[in-house]
Amino acid sequence: MDVLVTGTRSGLGRYLAEFFGAICVSREKPVELVLNSINKPLDAIIHCAANNLRDVSSRNLAAYLDDNIFLTEKIIRIPHRVFVLVSTIGVYPPSDAVHTEDDELWIDNLNGAYNITKLMSEAIVRDRCPHHLILRPTAMLGPYSRASSLIRILTEENSQLTLTGNSEFNYILHKDVARFIRTCLQKQILGTFNLASADKVRLDEIMCHYQRRAYFGSYHYQIGTIDNSKAKAIWSAFGKKSETIIEEYIDAFLNMSQTSASRTTTLEP
Repeated sequence: MDVLVTGTRSGLGRYLAEFFGAICVSREKPVELVLNSINKPLDAIIHCAANNLRDVSSRNLAAYLDDNIFLTEKIIRIPHRVFVLVSTIGVYPPSDAVHTEDDELWIDNLNGAYNITKLMSEAIVRDRCPHHLILRPTAMLGPYSRASSLIRILTEENSQLTLTGNSEFNYILHKDVARFIRTCLQKQILGTFNLASADKVRLDEIMCHYQRRAYFGSYHYQIGTIDNSKAKAIWSAFGKKSETIIEEYIDAFLNMSQTSASRTTTLEP
């Protein structure tokens, strides 16, 4: 399977590049450098790359749009059979509502430039890529995960966080996202999917369960309830609870006595 993955320096993009043995596109290896190696339509493009900068102003807005909107337009011009866009559940408004893939979404209801540009990228892909997968994942864990609040709680002593203790997250694993994509490509399944586990868990509950100590901040994060029934029908691992996902992540990638700098990684086929 000939696959191109963008955003391969870290996180999900790096995992997927290794999982699929993909052509890599990143800041160090921009798309212009890899075009000469593509001599036929790719089986799939998996577009993970995005700029998640929080402080966007008139000074850096042009570069931000280049990374998040215009890059999507550039990537979809590469000949391909299926275009996979890794979006975010941030395209849903922050509320306690149940969010489904069929919800009509309004830019005015979203928080932050990142979520708005993801919704715009979704619209571009739907309009210009007849065969597409749009994935809206919740918080993800894997060997190349960045230091999220959860990981800092598990690996740092007395970590100082910006989020409140009652902030709730729904966790999934990189490996399940990869296997879901592979299954969809093999079975020619298209559409928009929420990728989520069966429930949410609070940060203060995680801290108490693992007997860690952290100092919480004042920003409350909430995601509502994510309806994952469509994705779970295709890949049953999305039926697991978040606490099970965290245990799997710890068992596979974290030595609780060490920091994230000394993690070992093993990818599963």
